[in-house]
Amino acid sequence: RLKPARCAARVFSRIPPTGKTRPVRVTSPVIARFWWIAVPRKRLIRAAEIGQRSGLRYVYAGNLPGQVGPYEHTYCPGCRTPVVKRVGYRILEVALKNNACPTCGTRIPGIWN
Repeated sequence: RLKPARCAARVFSRIPPTGKTRPVRVTSPVIARFWWIAVPRKRLIRAAEIGQRSGLRYVYAGNLPGQVGPYEHTYCPGCRTPVVKRVGYRILEVALKNNACPTCGTRIPGIWN
C-alpha cells in the first residue's frame, strides 16, 4: 500500500511538461469507501510541497480556509509574489496586470477577466 506522500509524488511526476503550467488544487475532504474523510492539514501541505518539488508552478491547497499558510494562494513562478490571493475557494484578489506578474512581468497563463 502506498503512503499518501509517495502516491502524490507518483501522480505529480507523471504530469507532462506542458501540464506544469496548469493550476493544481489539493483539497480535503476526499471520499473513501462511501465515507467522507477529512484530510489532515499537514497532508495537504505535504501534497502541495511535493507538487512544487515536482516542477508544478501553480499548486495551491483549497477548502481549509486559513489553515494551509502560503499554500492558500497562487504565486508567480518568477519572483514568488502572490498573484491570486484566496481564502478557501473564494478569490480575494487577482493581482495581475495584462496577464503578467506586477512585480517581475512573468506571464501567467489563464483567463483573468
